[in-house]
Formats: sequence, C-alpha cells, structure tokens
Amino acid sequence: MNTKKLYPLNEQFVHYLWLTQAFSKEMLLCDTGETVCIYNQGFENHNSGPDFGAAKIKIGDMVWNGNVEIHTRSSDWRRHRHHEDQAYDSVILHVVWAHDQQVTRTDGTVVPTIELKKRVSHNTLLNYRNLINKSGDIACSDQLPDLDKMILFNLLDRMAINKLQDKVGAIEGLLKLSKNNWEETAFLLLCNNLGFKVNSAPFSLLGRSIPYNLLRKYRSNLFQVEALLFGAAGFLDDYLNDPYHTRLRTEHHFLVKKHGYDTVLEKTQWKFHRLRPANFPTIRIAQLASIIHHNHNLFSLLLNTNNFRELQQPFSYPPSSYWLSHYNFGKPSKKVNSTLGKAGLENIIINTLSPLVFTYGQRTENKRFCEKAVNLLQGIPAENNRIIRKWNTHLGSPCKTAFDSQALIFLYNNYCINKKCLACDIGKTLLKK
Repeated sequence: MNTKKLYPLNEQFVHYLWLTQAFSKEMLLCDTGETVCIYNQGFENHNSGPDFGAAKIKIGDMVWNGNVEIHTRSSDWRRHRHHEDQAYDSVILHVVWAHDQQVTRTDGTVVPTIELKKRVSHNTLLNYRNLINKSGDIACSDQLPDLDKMILFNLLDRMAINKLQDKVGAIEGLLKLSKNNWEETAFLLLCNNLGFKVNSAPFSLLGRSIPYNLLRKYRSNLFQVEALLFGAAGFLDDYLNDPYHTRLRTEHHFLVKKHGYDTVLEKTQWKFHRLRPANFPTIRIAQLASIIHHNHNLFSLLLNTNNFRELQQPFSYPPSSYWLSHYNFGKPSKKVNSTLGKAGLENIIINTLSPLVFTYGQRTENKRFCEKAVNLLQGIPAENNRIIRKWNTHLGSPCKTAFDSQALIFLYNNYCINKKCLACDIGKTLLKK
C-alpha cells in the first residue's frame, strides 16, 4: 500500500489509532522482535507526562502495567528530550506511525516500540486525509447531511454541557471575589454580560468598582442607584447644561464623600461608535440601575424561575423617565427604546442566568438546578450569528434552541477551527466509513 500520498499525518491521528485500537494486531511485533499483546490500551492523560496511563500489555513473556507514549516518528522521543526525563521512565510501550530510531529511558534501557503505518486500512487513511486536508472551517460540512442524526444529537448534548462547564470556571472566580456571596456574584456576572462584546471590559470594571453592599443600601431609590452607577462609570465627571445630569453629579459627589469610594472608570473607556442607540452604554447602565432597583434578591429570583416568560417582567422594567427621552446625557430624542428587549434578555439568559444556575447546581450537587439551566436554554430560540449561520448552511435544517446553538458554537471554537476532527464523534464516525 502506497501511503506517501496520504501525508501529512500527525500525532493526533496516531493518538486516535491507539485510543480506538483501529489497526491490525495480527502478528504484532515491537522493534526488539518480541510479540505484543494489548490487554488494555490505558486511559488518556490530559495533563503533563505520557499520553496514556494504566495500560496493560504483554511484551514477549512478560505482562507490563504502565504508561504509553504516542509519537508520529520514534525520533520524536529524543527530540522532545524524553530520554532525559524520569517522568517517561514508566513508559512500557512507544507507539509511532513510523519507526526510525530506537529509544531509551534515562537509565539507558530500551523502550519497546511498535509501528502502525502498515497496519491501518487504506479507507481509514483516505477518510482521514479527506477530513484533515479539507478547506473551510468545518471539515465535515459536505458529509453532514448524510450523518446519522442520533450521532449529531448525542454530540450536541455533550457539547452544550461542555459549554456550560466552560463558564463555571469564570463564575467560580467571581464567587471567590465576592467571598461566596451568590447575590453579589449574580450582579458581577450581569455586569460582565450587559456590555455584550463591545463594552464588556468597562462593564466588568464597573461591577467591581462599586461596593455591592452600597448598591443594596440604596437600591430602593432608583435615582441614587443611577448616581452611583453613572458616577462610577465616569459619566458625571464633566459639566453639562442638563438639569438631570447636574442632579446626578451632585448626588454622586455626596455619596462619594459620605462613603469614601473612588471612581475607577473614565467616560472615554466606553464605546458608542457603530452601536445602535438602544445599545449605548448609557442605556445599558440605566437598564442595570432599573434591574437592581426592582429586584432586591436577583439570585434568589433566578433559582425560583423556570422559563423565559417568568424572567421577562423582572428584567423588563423601564429605567427612569429621563431615559425614555434620551440615549445620552444632554441629547434629547423623540423615539427612545430604552427597555431591555427580547433579544437582550435572551442574551442574558444564555450568558448569565443559565450558567449561574448551572454552577449553583454543581456547587450544591443538586441536579435539579443543572436541569433548570438546560431548560432555560432549551426554552429560547437559537442565536443568529456568523458561526450558527455557517452550521445552518450545512446541517440541512437550522438549529432551533439556544441549547443547540451554544453546543455548535463550542464545537466550532474548540474542535472545528483547530482541526480536532479525531477528538469529535462526527470525525470518528466518518473515519470508520
């Protein structure tokens, strides 16, 4: 079999072959001439050290328990300096595509090596080449319409949960920052996401710049909450010929003097360019003030909410009357849409509420809240962005819920664009065709 035209092969492919045992084991010999019998290929190691651990392999007359290392060529062993690293002395078998050099441990003993390049079917190699050399972001795009839908559904279920898991780490960081105060964590996470992509950084700073207990102290007074937020955001540092701005500025100075906290941001840190007026940071801050004012226990509310409809009212209260006729300070407008719309609330559910409830479910080991987080995503429409439009073009039918779109975004960002087809169930299925 001529395999030269089927390159480039990489270590990921050899890793896949060993993990799935997708190679012939008939008359399997290592480079020392001894027979090799694989009882257990071991478990993948995602940390530093050998690629597989706890393998059980018979080499010659001896049964070994230990680690397995994977390379494209056996000379990679020395190139990676494993012969000088005692962490690799526990390797009982070296698995390579092409054997071009005998390898040793730190004490000079030989590590048995098996070569796979003549033990893999021609179809497997062709399918691998078709995937890995495919142009475009989604290598399997032309084969998706013929894929068993159950494989896709099962994969998306796992990817959506992985996407939620991916957000747990960031929320754990906010919990640590708030000393395990779930209400404050809910506020900080809401701040992180209200700015969406364009103003996420200054919104995140805004959430951290005001003592949360101070907002709770004044949350019954919407004007004072606005003074605290707009002042901390840097919008009240200058003088404008605007009575409401002047009142807010005076109130903010009073609160700063009374409680002794510093303004962290400057107005120049906020971006207005190319944003629709309804997405201006001033409108988003006014909406945040309204959410704080009307929801005294935001996190507790989330735990007792089951669907999108129940969340609409708590997040749809209008801001103060000033923002019903302004998008920015000192600039009146005739038609102002200053309430958080359906799309904005859906975005908050996806990026704030569902991940927060999921994290709480994991922290408390209560599956009911993890299921609630999933139900929230399944209860709203799929996102409509560049990545989802790519998938919809190839899937044959568009994904319907945010649970599906979150799964496809995670799959695209973590597998497709990095060509990790062999770690994906779709890629593994296509290799077996």
